[in-house]
Amino acid sequence: CGEVPLFMKEFMHAVSKSDMFVALGTSGVVYPAAGLVSMAPESCDKVLINMDSSENVSAFDKQVIGPASKKVSEFFESVPL
Repeated sequence: CGEVPLFMKEFMHAVSKSDMFVALGTSGVVYPAAGLVSMAPESCDKVLINMDSSENVSAFDKQVIGPASKKVSEFFESVPL
């Protein structure tokens, strides 16, 4: 309870500079991790890959539903380089 992940400042800095933010397997309610998507720039593509919709799904631009073991590779194969 009340634990802050190691390297949280580094995570926040990286997210604030990102072009794409992808969250995997999250309920969207456990903070501080659930708040990282809100730190991404407006121009950043925000993608949720999850078995179900999450509590903070409205913060994402795209939602991919299904098992990560399948959907992660499918998603990244579709991303243009």
